[in-house]
Amino acid sequence: ESAVPEVPEISATPSLRALVMEDDDFLGHLMDDMFTVLGHDIDVVKDGDEALSLFQGSLNSGTPYGVVVLDVTIRGGRGGIETGRAMLELTPDVPIILMSGYHEADLNSTFQDNGFRAFLRKPFGLDALKSALQTGLT
Repeated sequence: ESAVPEVPEISATPSLRALVMEDDDFLGHLMDDMFTVLGHDIDVVKDGDEALSLFQGSLNSGTPYGVVVLDVTIRGGRGGIETGRAMLELTPDVPIILMSGYHEADLNSTFQDNGFRAFLRKPFGLDALKSALQTGLT
């Protein structure tokens, strides 16, 4: 009798729709790959205006995003904090995770005071994303 090896559970949560704002193309594709591996649907946008447009459209269509991940610093555009605050005004309970590759010491400790659920410091891997999703969705 042949034993079939167990495949470890890698999904952080049941499948959900995610909106990710990342202005770096490579990192946007990487986020797409990581969310796909975790079994989630994802839309990646490059700036806050596009993120807000898709977010509002999802609310209007009755299919809101289950989680939003926003890069704090967007070159030449509205960053994650400003974009996230606008989203929270529309839907106060939307889970928003901030991410940044810059050293923003006060953000790491005070993101929750602004209504955000978790913080990811770049670079991060699949396990860190999975953990942030679990933290952000509880």
